[in-house]
Amino acid sequence: MTTAPSLHELVVHSTRPDELEQWYRDALALPGGRRRLHAGGVLMRFSADPSLPARACEPMRLMPNFVVDDASSAERRLVAMGATWIRELEATEWGRIATVLDPDGNYVQLFELPSTDGAATP
Repeated sequence: MTTAPSLHELVVHSTRPDELEQWYRDALALPGGRRRLHAGGVLMRFSADPSLPARACEPMRLMPNFVVDDASSAERRLVAMGATWIRELEATEWGRIATVLDPDGNYVQLFELPSTDGAATP
């Protein structure tokens, strides 16, 4: 029997890995530390690379999507942090979706999945 590969770790290179780690921790309430955060079953590791530009040249090349239980709460937290919005929180057939920029200029999407009890998500 062959099992499908699974994503274990996402390495994020940055000129400011500590700042980037703190942003993800604060924005999404991810646990962890020392440049490693736990996002569900995937480890996010932040690595210093001074040869990179300070801002992402192609912010959509790799876009992490985070499922959150309460998109409105995540939205309030990100607004308080002064996040830059690419796509404000909106209801879609796939659930509630929003896109923001992280401090390095990468797109980050938030998803609140639709309710399974048949109730409409506001």
